[in-house]
Amino acid sequence: RAAYDAAIAINPEFPDPYFNRGLLALCEGRWSEGWPDYERRWQTRQMGPFQRGFAQQQWDGADRPDQTLLLHAEQCMGDTMQFIRYAPLAAERVGRVVLECQAPVMALLTGTAGIDEFVEQGADLPAFDVHLPLLSLPGVFGTEPDTVPADIPYITAPSDRPALPDGAGFKVGLAWAGSPANPSDLRRSMDLDVLRPLLDVSRCTFYSLQHGPAGDQIDAAGLSGKLHDLRPVMSDFVAMAGLIGQLDLVISICTSVAHLSGAMGAETWVMLSADADWRWLKDRNDTPWYPTMRLFRQDTLGDWSNMAVDVISALVRRAA
Repeated sequence: RAAYDAAIAINPEFPDPYFNRGLLALCEGRWSEGWPDYERRWQTRQMGPFQRGFAQQQWDGADRPDQTLLLHAEQCMGDTMQFIRYAPLAAERVGRVVLECQAPVMALLTGTAGIDEFVEQGADLPAFDVHLPLLSLPGVFGTEPDTVPADIPYITAPSDRPALPDGAGFKVGLAWAGSPANPSDLRRSMDLDVLRPLLDVSRCTFYSLQHGPAGDQIDAAGLSGKLHDLRPVMSDFVAMAGLIGQLDLVISICTSVAHLSGAMGAETWVMLSADADWRWLKDRNDTPWYPTMRLFRQDTLGDWSNMAVDVISALVRRAA
């Protein structure tokens, strides 16, 4: 913190130390202090190219009962799932709420309370008066760790859902890798082989919630007899929600699977790297964002082995 303050004193126009100071404050739970600096993200080299250049002003949270608010997704689909919880609060202060979001999650979020219209990213936007990026909502509402809106579930499983393959005992879903496009993916993702001992826990049936090429690790590691690959029936996030609704537990890294499971109120364990994102705070095994979630953390950056042992021990007790 002292280094960031010193950098700001040297060059008050340079946005990066403000943004990093904000991330530090958020990570440490000093959220009221962190939100203003977090807004500097749009001036950094990483996020600046993604800032929306609307002529309309950014919403400050003021009551505008006769106006339309455009909420627009930023960053990843898991972020959209996490921060869409603020839509009902926003709807109480404006006349109408429009959400622009990523195409893969739009069908999943249809029907979310507080949203009057959905627009796919890249499509023409309807008329609106003010706008706000989704991750600016916590700051607008002055959110603190003890005031997080956590009315769970706010995403529900569809009634028409794919059938989960037969399995006895405790049904556990797994996801071990995120999108390679994420800048922090090398730190948050693991190889399936790390979880190989987990698949030997008795009284459990394991299902892979892993999308994409990382799911090929199941056959490559010779684990198809121990882990059901759900990709053939997991066509989209709606189907994934339907499958999660039939599981007893989801174990995932920090990715969209974890956010979807947490938003549904499913029992969820999240495996975090030693330098986990600010939203998970520090030195906690729970999170105010998702009451049904438990956190497991690396002791050493890049080393998943000790944490895997902790997850296995916890699953042995839970399955029993």
